[in-house]
Amino acid sequence: MSNLCHIFNVSKNKTQIVEIGYWNVSYVGDNTQDDSTTRAPEESNTLTTTQHQTHTTPTITTTTTTQTSSEIDFERGDSSVTKADVENNEYVTTHTEQCCQTHCTQARKLGECKCSREVCKSDEREDVPDGGWGYAVSVGCFVIMTIVNIKGPCFGVLFSGFLLENGETSTTIGWLFSASTALFSLGSLLVAPAVREFGHRKVAFVGALMTSLGMCTSAFATSAWHLFISYCIIESLGSGVLSIVSLAILPNYFIRHLGRANAFISAGVCMGQMVGPPLVTYLQQMYGFRGASLIVGALTLNNVEAAALFHPVEWHIKHPTHKKEATLEGKVPQHTSTKPRVIVILFQGILDVAGSFRLFKSPKILILVFCSSLTAVGSANFFVFMPAVMAERGFTQEEAAWCMSVSGICNLVIRLLVSLLTDCPRFSKRGCYMAGSFILGLTVVVFCFVKELWLVAAVMGVWGVGVGAFMSLYNLILLEYVGKEKLMQVLGLVAFVNGMIRDLSGSYTISIYVLSFTAFIAVIIWFFLPAAIAYEQRKETYQREQ
Repeated sequence: MSNLCHIFNVSKNKTQIVEIGYWNVSYVGDNTQDDSTTRAPEESNTLTTTQHQTHTTPTITTTTTTQTSSEIDFERGDSSVTKADVENNEYVTTHTEQCCQTHCTQARKLGECKCSREVCKSDEREDVPDGGWGYAVSVGCFVIMTIVNIKGPCFGVLFSGFLLENGETSTTIGWLFSASTALFSLGSLLVAPAVREFGHRKVAFVGALMTSLGMCTSAFATSAWHLFISYCIIESLGSGVLSIVSLAILPNYFIRHLGRANAFISAGVCMGQMVGPPLVTYLQQMYGFRGASLIVGALTLNNVEAAALFHPVEWHIKHPTHKKEATLEGKVPQHTSTKPRVIVILFQGILDVAGSFRLFKSPKILILVFCSSLTAVGSANFFVFMPAVMAERGFTQEEAAWCMSVSGICNLVIRLLVSLLTDCPRFSKRGCYMAGSFILGLTVVVFCFVKELWLVAAVMGVWGVGVGAFMSLYNLILLEYVGKEKLMQVLGLVAFVNGMIRDLSGSYTISIYVLSFTAFIAVIIWFFLPAAIAYEQRKETYQREQ
């Protein structure tokens, strides 16, 4: 197989094609080449003119793989130039598939790929819709994230009065909330193997039914154990599944406009957090514990309609290139026995969940998971802990709610802005992510020393900016560093570690200083990420050479 990319010059009227040179990339990839070919230096590519060109063309030399002219488009195909190749291109490169994939893969690992975006992503997925029905999927994600976050912060509002009337202690209430968090995290771990077997749509549909069923049956709870089964197990597992599916499905539909689509998720989270507490409080006052739970359960049933929008991406690809015997939607050959298949699926699911923890062997994933978990848990704990701190300082509940609203508005604005900026090629996701974590830690420290209401509101507004910068990139930063194949597994691990850290910290009694400390620790650990990536690249290179 040739390792040369042949470069052709196309005349202005597109009637004449003249070969002007070739580009030697034989050193890239798995180093498989003919014995007669001399390996090029590792840091140099050469674009050489051929002897049979019809006019004088200067020799072009590039010192790195990333200085390829932006005028050159790579086109899949054999070593001939067809009419279709030159319809819309001034320069055309034809080459073997080995040539295209080795260059693009290597350059993309360095984050410096200069060739066309379609080809750069072609080894991941061809013909991604990048719009169209993908925006309907984004609307479904918005609905799901809004509803999940409406009821998420309202556990105490809905159930604390009922539990206290039944003689339960505050310790029992805290234990139920911790169990709910842990089972939410467990549901997140189950998503990757389930989606691999059944597809996003079916898994989200089951999760939506579980959340609605859990909320509706909680309305008829007679004891803490009944509430543990209905809410903590059924509802929390379903919510964990829905959240991870919504975060992980968008990369299947978008490449260029992924940031724009991610804005729907960010808006849904903020909308739920702003609307949820006053809505649930109003329902509780008007209809009591049971009526409010039934209405919230009915509202949650809208997740089923949102999940119906999660079509398999293959339905919306114009020219699918691969047909599998068994697709993600769970289609299997007709002769497959149902009972053995169920056993195989369950066994494979257990292996996949156990395999998720093997990802911790990767220093890169270890850093990503724990940095995300430390910052997320710190911000969540502070948001719930803040009203109690303000009450101790003599502020009223209305003033605390006003400060929380200021942070929510700033959070929403920054989430939308950052999500849109992520589509810009010069925007640094990692820099924004680290800046958001640093702002979180700094504002928590400053919050301890401010006494006046307007200063508290200002600090909470800046805190909302940090949360927005961090959370809007939560799934995109993981996608960038771990890839689409491992995204759901890593999201599940982050959610699982979130629950563990929150439980070990004693739920929400952790001090403010420790909260700020966790954010600063996360920022410091982030500086080790490039070293971890370089280590894994050296390890892969060594294994490939062996």
